[in-house]
Amino acid sequence: MRFTPRYLVNDDSDPFANCKVSVKEYLEYQSRAQQAATQAVQTAASNYADSLTGAPTASQPDEAMEQPSAAYPLECLIYLQNLPDNTNKTELKSLLDVYLEGDKVDYVDWKKGQISAYVRVVRPAHARMIIEGLDNNGTKGSLKAQLLKGEQEEIYWMKLPDKIRMAALQAQS
Repeated sequence: MRFTPRYLVNDDSDPFANCKVSVKEYLEYQSRAQQAATQAVQTAASNYADSLTGAPTASQPDEAMEQPSAAYPLECLIYLQNLPDNTNKTELKSLLDVYLEGDKVDYVDWKKGQISAYVRVVRPAHARMIIEGLDNNGTKGSLKAQLLKGEQEEIYWMKLPDKIRMAALQAQS
């Protein structure tokens, strides 16, 4: 038989009176604890990302906070359609590098068998040069290029790991 020592018991009728917590109080406590933990993680992640990009943090002056920084390079993403079946990444890069006048395509996001690809470039001007070059080239008429902006661009970049987005931002600056 178990017993509670007399010095721990305040009331002889209910030895566990001090230990009782209602289910509602327990759930409220758990909810508050989870919200606090989530907020702490988000704040830490935001501060870490800001330190990598050089974005101002809350400890820096308010004037610097007014300048928003993007989480990815804006207007540096091209969507290619109607790719030939026998193509590969090297061919795509060499085809597109021709329009960049000495610069190079950053990355071609394509897998064998796909008829479309995403092309990442370092500068928005590079993206425009590639699109204009493909539009003016009569021999590659079936190949269509589109500059992604706004929500489409954001969806693509948010699927990539932070490490890749940060590297693309650093290459742009």
